Amino acid sequence: MSLITADGYKCTKDSKYQTYRDGSCYQRALANATGLDFDVIYQKSLRSGIKKQGRGGSSVWKFDRENPTRSVAIACRKCTGLTGWKPMKHLYRQSGLTLNQFVKRFPIGTFVIIVRGHALAIVDGVVYDNKDRVSGRHRVMCVVEFKGTKEQKKQDRDERRAQIDHNAEKLEANFKIYTGRSFALENIDTVEMVLGMRSELTRVPLTIWSLLQRHAVQLKTFGPLW
Repeated sequence: MSLITADGYKCTKDSKYQTYRDGSCYQRALANATGLDFDVIYQKSLRSGIKKQGRGGSSVWKFDRENPTRSVAIACRKCTGLTGWKPMKHLYRQSGLTLNQFVKRFPIGTFVIIVRGHALAIVDGVVYDNKDRVSGRHRVMCVVEFKGTKEQKKQDRDERRAQIDHNAEKLEANFKIYTGRSFALENIDTVEMVLGMRSELTRVPLTIWSLLQRHAVQLKTFGPLW
């Protein structure tokens, strides 16, 4: 399996700080994961002592050597000023996952990955690093997931709620077509009542029942639509 890659060096174009063999792969990974300006991240990493200007890598382990994954998450917060970093402790070293296996196991999400002597970003299965990288055999040493800012989370939640509302309208229309009856599928009580009538509503196709069951799960997660 070949990795899907993108050029992770675009974020350093016209940078005042990126130099040859600067060892700033960690800062590039953060820029690719968050969309923040590379120079801003670089400056913050200098001020926090995570990076020394010039050659050499980043001291991302310095905060907690007993728990390196937590230490990397702290470094991510200090370098970006964002709080949405979640250390994935169960994937520290002992898991033995390769990059290929990681992408297959986590196809959705934004991650900063530490491999031996290097750092890179993976966003929704796309590896932001050297665009010519095809091998995914490198072992994952440490993973930190970026869950986004509060504003992003609120926007994502509002979008999901709008999608659930739209799905409810389509389900109501389908049930009216197949049964001649109207159900306001806006809360979990009504949905569970309709699911309980499945033996009576014999004209409704199985695909519609599957969609209704999924709708029930979404309503339990996000609550009533009004």
